[in-house]
Amino acid sequence: MDWHPAQVKAALEMADTNLSRLAKKHGYAHINEVLHRPWLAAEKIVAGALGKKAEEIWPSRYSRSRDRAEKLTRNPKAIGKRTRVGRGAK
Repeated sequence: MDWHPAQVKAALEMADTNLSRLAKKHGYAHINEVLHRPWLAAEKIVAGALGKKAEEIWPSRYSRSRDRAEKLTRNPKAIGKRTRVGRGAK
């Protein structure tokens, strides 16, 4: 079961940080949405601050198979597949 957003906030406070500080440190305006929506980069930032893996905090976000995730990815470069562009591409 995923951690409740209040649990994430409390854990960050106990680690002497918060979402605002983490966002600023990593060059984001804010990362609050990570509490309610998947956001891989922000999940890793939060998990790192807590000394955990993102999968431990949000297991439901990582329960899908990687194959399915690759099929849902719109940008083939994001998963390392090469595409041919232009006329006659197969």
